[in-house]
Amino acid sequence: MKKFLFTLILIFMFIMNANALESDYKINSYDINISINENNTMHIIEYIDVNFKKPTTFFNKKIKTVITDGKNYKGYAKVNNIEMNNEFNVERNKGYINYKIGNEYKPKTGNSKYILEYDYSLSSDEYIGFDRFYLDLLDNTWNSDIDNFTFKIKFPKDFDKTKVTFNQYNNMVYDIANNTITGRYASIIKPLGKITIDVKLPDKYFTNYINLLDILRFVIPILCIIIALIVWLKYGKDDHSNSLIRYHAPDGINSLQASYLLSDNITNKSIVSLLLMFCYKGYIRIIENKHDFEIEKLKEYDGNDLCEKIFFKGLFLYGNKINKNDLNYSFYKYIEDIKNVFRDKKIKSKFYLKSSIKKSIIHLLLIVIIFLFSIIIPFIKYVGFNNELLFPLIAFLIILFINKDDNCKVKAALTNLACLFGSLPILITLSYSYDIPYLKYSIILSIVSMIFVYILYINMKKKNEDTAKIYSELKGLKRFIMFANTDDINKLVNENPDYFYEILPYAYSFNLTDEWTSKFKNLAIPEPEWYSSYKIFTHKSIDHFINNMMVKIYNVMSNCPKKFRFTRFGHDKHV
Repeated sequence: MKKFLFTLILIFMFIMNANALESDYKINSYDINISINENNTMHIIEYIDVNFKKPTTFFNKKIKTVITDGKNYKGYAKVNNIEMNNEFNVERNKGYINYKIGNEYKPKTGNSKYILEYDYSLSSDEYIGFDRFYLDLLDNTWNSDIDNFTFKIKFPKDFDKTKVTFNQYNNMVYDIANNTITGRYASIIKPLGKITIDVKLPDKYFTNYINLLDILRFVIPILCIIIALIVWLKYGKDDHSNSLIRYHAPDGINSLQASYLLSDNITNKSIVSLLLMFCYKGYIRIIENKHDFEIEKLKEYDGNDLCEKIFFKGLFLYGNKINKNDLNYSFYKYIEDIKNVFRDKKIKSKFYLKSSIKKSIIHLLLIVIIFLFSIIIPFIKYVGFNNELLFPLIAFLIILFINKDDNCKVKAALTNLACLFGSLPILITLSYSYDIPYLKYSIILSIVSMIFVYILYINMKKKNEDTAKIYSELKGLKRFIMFANTDDINKLVNENPDYFYEILPYAYSFNLTDEWTSKFKNLAIPEPEWYSSYKIFTHKSIDHFINNMMVKIYNVMSNCPKKFRFTRFGHDKHV
């Protein structure tokens, strides 16, 4: 009984398989004519006579773009100049191109003859000591019997006739004369049948076929790096001469400007440092209560600096004495106004050479060229415009157009590098999926080169002569804050007992408050007139003020609504 059931199952599976293989059409004859050129390209004409058993709208013809012998050979091909005596649509897939022949509104029955003509370019020869011609004359994609298969292959030069082999030996009839192989398959080819020719040719039989585009996707990124570096060295590189130790800030440079000139960057902390400057200069006083703080105006601001004016106005918008509730979720607007001041081109031109800012457009153009020739064009060439290509394209647009806030250089750079690295896995995945030769290497090279050029781009602003001098002095001040010795500090404190508070705004904006306060551990720091607390003033009061009170003030001043935090790239978020 079990044997009987098993036999029935086998018969059922055979019938189902036969039905699955049965096609709506039959190929009466299939003739292929190939003319091979010396550069391993060829012109192919295929004549296909099809008998449709019932009304059929579409007829599929597939051409392989990845050729393999199933062992150690893998070649790549490109199809160009397609001509056909019928309507068709092109569908690109992994390893082949599908030509969907026909019209959905014009179904066909009976006999139809198709003529397909195209150029077929194989990848360059990689064998040492010989050349090889390996091609599927008939691929295994036809779900039909083929009654009569014939072929003609014309080679450009002489070759050894004994080196010609086919995967089908028994029924293959062929002849070789005048460098031309003509033949036929002397039997019916069953569905999914395959006929492959393999010819071992003399070394350098094919001339070196150089694909200019494939060379350009490696040469262009390297060339763009060289050009970007030359432009940066000539127009963007600052002269960072050794700076001498400075004990005071340059005249007319406040702590905000000092931070900007040293880092080309505006942060919330550098803006809040102006509060300490106003304290030292006697404009305001900070009063610490047990659970709160107050800031009191002692006199009106009488300076000319625009950012200081904006800061002072926003500070006392609600009266001459304000607390944290007056600043919370409101002062952030003035922080943004101050940042916008430094975004203004007129302000930048006061510090930087206009020529260096204008020349930075060259770096953006170089990034576009790399992206176009090393990523976009190769993908369109081998794969066509695929939906996956939108991901790196969008990331690239973000890099060029959305994140323009070069005042927040560090955050802008990190955001853009994230976009580049975010697109890298997608691009490499595509290159592996479609087996495009060496594409993964050119992509990695292009990504690295774009990152390099972009880093040069965000460092293209070259300081003018006056700014370069101020920059050198600020570097000297920063070095002093970091490495000051006791003798120098004692001398300066004797000249100005409030010297600690004079430099404190700069140390705060440079993120060096811990280094600065540590220099005064063994010195008597006078109690500041502009700060009062419910606690008795001691040496530890300074640490408390900086690490507790200033943190509270900073958080309140920087606090902004959640919606605002994500409206722009490169802005400081609430800390």
